[in-house]
Amino acid sequence: MPSSRRNHGLTTLSAKPSLITDGQFKGELRSVAFIARSLTKTMQWFVINCGQFEKAFSKLIPGRLATATVDALRRGESIEFPGLYQEDQFGSGFHYEWSPVSSHLSPSLVYAGQTEFEVTTCDRPVSA
Repeated sequence: MPSSRRNHGLTTLSAKPSLITDGQFKGELRSVAFIARSLTKTMQWFVINCGQFEKAFSKLIPGRLATATVDALRRGESIEFPGLYQEDQFGSGFHYEWSPVSSHLSPSLVYAGQTEFEVTTCDRPVSA
């Protein structure tokens, strides 16, 4: 089977960091723009840094490489993930996945009280 036909569903993945440019947190990782390309489509999305990247990346690549990748992003370096991926391997988009287990509030109270802005800026209940 020709390689282009065999790789039809496979995707390359790259990431470009955005660092905070001023203020108290100058130089820290603000967000990451991801680009996934296959033979038939290109997807691009942005994710705010809530400390989730290392755990999320370790689902795709070995832990040490995930750590090195996050370190490179923190230095402001754009990266290419090694290998090819199925789209469903990064289906969550590397967004922060909040777990109600770590909260003293029930999930219904948390979600009912949060606005879209709070969710996208990583505000979450503080554990007791």
